[in-house]
Order: sequence, then C-alpha cells, then structure tokens
Amino acid sequence: MLFPRIWSRQLFTTAVFILVTLFQPSDRLVHARFTATWAPGNSTSYPSMDYYNHRTPYYSLAGTIVTWSLDGNSTACEYPPVNDAIRRYFKNTRESMAQKQDSAMMIFWSDAMNANCNTIAQAALAAERFSKDVLEKAGYPPLGLLVFAAHAAGKLPLWGPKMLPLRSVDPSVPDGPPNVPALFLDGKETSAIYPYIVEKNQERNIILSFAATQESGPWNDIYLSDGFLALIWVLTTVLVIATLYAIARVLRLNSLGQLSNDIRLPIVVLSVVCSMASIANFFLTSSTLVGRCFSIIANLLSVLVFDMLLWHWSVRGRNVFSRPLVIAFRMTIICHVLLYFCHLGFDIYLASSWLKGSKATISMVYKRYIQPFVFLFGAVVFAAFGAWFIRAIYQLRNHSKARLRFIQLSTFSFLASATFSITSTKAMITGSGDQTVTDYTVGQIVFFDVSDMIILSVRSLVCLGVLGVTWPRPSQDIITSAKGMRAPGWSTRMWRHLNSIMSTKHSSRGGNTTGNITGMTSIQSPNRAQYNPRANLLGEETTIGINTMGASILMKLQAVDECDTSLDAEG
Repeated sequence: MLFPRIWSRQLFTTAVFILVTLFQPSDRLVHARFTATWAPGNSTSYPSMDYYNHRTPYYSLAGTIVTWSLDGNSTACEYPPVNDAIRRYFKNTRESMAQKQDSAMMIFWSDAMNANCNTIAQAALAAERFSKDVLEKAGYPPLGLLVFAAHAAGKLPLWGPKMLPLRSVDPSVPDGPPNVPALFLDGKETSAIYPYIVEKNQERNIILSFAATQESGPWNDIYLSDGFLALIWVLTTVLVIATLYAIARVLRLNSLGQLSNDIRLPIVVLSVVCSMASIANFFLTSSTLVGRCFSIIANLLSVLVFDMLLWHWSVRGRNVFSRPLVIAFRMTIICHVLLYFCHLGFDIYLASSWLKGSKATISMVYKRYIQPFVFLFGAVVFAAFGAWFIRAIYQLRNHSKARLRFIQLSTFSFLASATFSITSTKAMITGSGDQTVTDYTVGQIVFFDVSDMIILSVRSLVCLGVLGVTWPRPSQDIITSAKGMRAPGWSTRMWRHLNSIMSTKHSSRGGNTTGNITGMTSIQSPNRAQYNPRANLLGEETTIGINTMGASILMKLQAVDECDTSLDAEG
C-alpha cells in the first residue's frame, strides 16, 4: 500500500490547496487560549477547539477548574463515590475563592476510557451529575465549561470527523455535543499540561484557576466555513431539484400512458430514497449514530441502483451481443452484489461495535487490505460495461438513435467506474480508517469528505435520469389501447401497408397465395426467419419469410422504425 500513499500525496496536492483556500474563512479569528494557572505568577496558555461541526455559543469564562478523575473501576462511566471528607474539602476550597467565578471540569480521555465511557456526551453527562450532586452543594456555581484532553498518536489534530468518541454505536448511549460548552485540547497541548496535573494531584490539589475564550479550532475553521457550507447547499439544491423533476416526470409519463413497467421504475424509486439519504448525510455527518446510519443507507442504495441499472442494460443488449457474453456479464453483476453485501454486513458490524482491543485490529485489517478491493471490483465491472457499450457503438454506427443511446450508456458506465475508483483509492490511502493515528493534514481529510459527497451526488443524478431527461410530451406514435398495450405508430402502419401490397404482388406473380399476407412466417415454421440484432435492440424478434425477399427488406426497415419508436419512449 506504499505506492497509493505516495501517489495520493502528489495527485491531491493541488486539489487540497484549492479546497483549503476556498473553505478557509476570510475573517478567521486568531486562536484563543485556554489558560491554566499552576501557582501565583505561573500560568500557561494553550490553543483549543470547539466540538466538531457544532457552532458553540461564544463564551469568555474565568474561575476554577476541577480535575477530579472518573472511577477507573466503573462499568457505567461514573465518578467515584464521594465521602464526607471530600465534600468538606470542596466546601472549604470554595469558601477561600472569590464569589464571582465560573466553574469548569477537566476530563482526560484516557481516564474516561478506563471508566468505560464510550462517547464524549456520555462522559459529559457524568460530569454534569457530579457537578450537581457534589460541587453545587458545596457552593460552586453551575458547571459552565467542560475541558477534554487526549493524547495523540499521529500529527493530525484530534477531535476530527472520524474520531471514535464522537459517535455512539448503541442508541442507549448518547452522542453529539454536550449540553454545556465543551473545549478540546489537542495531543500536543495534552502532553504539555498532563505533568502539571499529575503533580498537583499528588499534592492533593485538584482545583486550579483557569481562563478560556471560545474558538472554532482547525476543524471547524473549514467545516463551518462559508465555502464548505455553500458546497453542501449547492449539492443539496441540485439533488432536490433533480429528485422533484424525476418524480414529476414519472407522474407525467403515467398520465400519458407512457410509463414503462420494467426494472427502471424501481431504480428511480430507490434513487429518490438514495438522494434523500445523501442529503441527510450531508448535514448530519457520520460523527453521530444517526448520521452513520444515513451514510450506510446512502452508500448501499447508490451501489444497488447502479447494479440494477447494469442488469437492465444487459437485458437491453442481449440481442446485440452473444449469449455467453451476456451471461458472463450478468454473473459478474451478481458477484458484485454479493461481494458488496458481504462488505455491508461487515460495515454494519463495525458501526454497531465499540472498536476496542481485538475488534480494532480486525477493523484495521479489513479496511486496509479487503475493503479497497471491493470497490476496485466495482470499478472494473463498470469499466467492462463501458467497453461493452463502446463496442456496440461501433456495431451500430449506421443506426443513429441506437448509437446515441449507447454513447450515453458508455458515458454513464465510465462515470460510475470513476466513482468506484476514487472510493477504492481513498480506502487504500486512509488505511485503517482511523484518522486519529494518521499523518494526513486537515485539508486532505476535507478533500476525502468532499469527494464522498460528490460521489453520492453523481450516482444519484445518473440513476434519477434512467427513465430519460427530456420532459415527456403526448405522442401520436405511442398511445395506450384499452388493454394497456402500445399500438404501432403511423410510420409502422405505413411499412406494414407497403409490405402487404408487395406480398400481394409477389403472390400474384407466383400464381399462388399465402395465408400470411404480411410476408412473415409462423413461429412454428421450420423456415423460421433470422432477425437482425443490430436493427432491433429491445428484444422484439422480427421474423422474416425467406421466400419473400422484397418483404424482407421492408420488414428490416420496419424493425428499425420500431426500434426508433422504442428508443424514443425510453428517452
């Protein structure tokens, strides 16, 4: 995996620079500081950040911060029981402080993990309960700020989009931003502040003076910037308009009696659901359990509708290509569906499990060595279909409408292949998928997230147009009979009339007449005609009598005309 990592840095440098420049707020604030006072005249300031993708109300606080640790023996993320001596300690400490001070608590995430805290919201609730039950009864003001600190294993700033403590996997465990304002310290700042805290705890001094001012931090500087939000709203607007247009077009086709009752209708329905799930994923992000569920649904439907579209194309092209080739492509589609459902099952397992210990190792192995090839297989499948359609373009070079349709299909196929290729490349690049232990920059992570949003949007737009793009109009060539069958158009009736005349003349010259005035042999006839697969793309076999050569030419032209009518109905 070394080559993709090096290649990615060289390939994405320009794109990342453009994205960061675009999404960087023009009025970016100078990073405020979290200031801790260890002793009179001994204070240290550290940069901080807000909760990811959350607009924290502005605050400027100063007062006392409590560094009381969570219970390492707890199984439900709780603080240790407090006896009377500790209560007197908090009360005496409070009496020696100024009255007009704010109250805060500091939580080291390593201590929270030892106390079986799974999310930031869960640890925050434990701190709120401790503040109400102990600190406020000792005279402290209501909790005004939570300070979270964690050690880092990589250079990427902590508390970003994919950091595991942001998201829950169990509905009974809360996630999302805490109820009180939260301030987060990166790994470098945590490593600097931790020795002072340990030293103070050894001196049985768990209360310090602090000052803090709200700031967005490196993640929210981009994810809450005007440029990034504008991109989300542009994609949302495009998807909403395309979805409403697709629904209106289906209703219009149904009112005209031109709606095709084939697999394309379920494709459009699933594409509408995929579009709505993608929009929800844009705003919720995958840093919450609900957002993660929408992400799984959107990705599942975006792949499923594409495979259904491939199956539809294989049905439409069965008269253009040999039967073994069609069967091979259908088997490939089935293999891709089964492979993706295996990937989906494992993805759901990871999304519903706390990735600790051996599960974290399994997740890393899967995401680094297996997941990229699942998407790569999809890229190969769609690229093969694109090549298949290019071959059809050459074979049907004398049939303008069919050739135009296969040009569209080849474009869609290669576009789908590109989306799977990008997804596979991203999976190879990110490796374990845990962004807290990587050496990537914030801009590169933003680029990956933007590419995911664009891929979901492109897949939805392609599948929403499977029934056509132009607004349907009433047609004289396509009407609905009382039985719900499509009647032939005027040009088809004209060819049949000419065919009947020529068949009659041929019979009068030969001195005998046939019971089939259309010049077509019966299906049960031993001399069943051969049909021209290039003239009829939609599977409607046109049998041509071998004894009527003039009628044969007319019937070929008739088949071409019927194909044109069918292609117009699809478009």
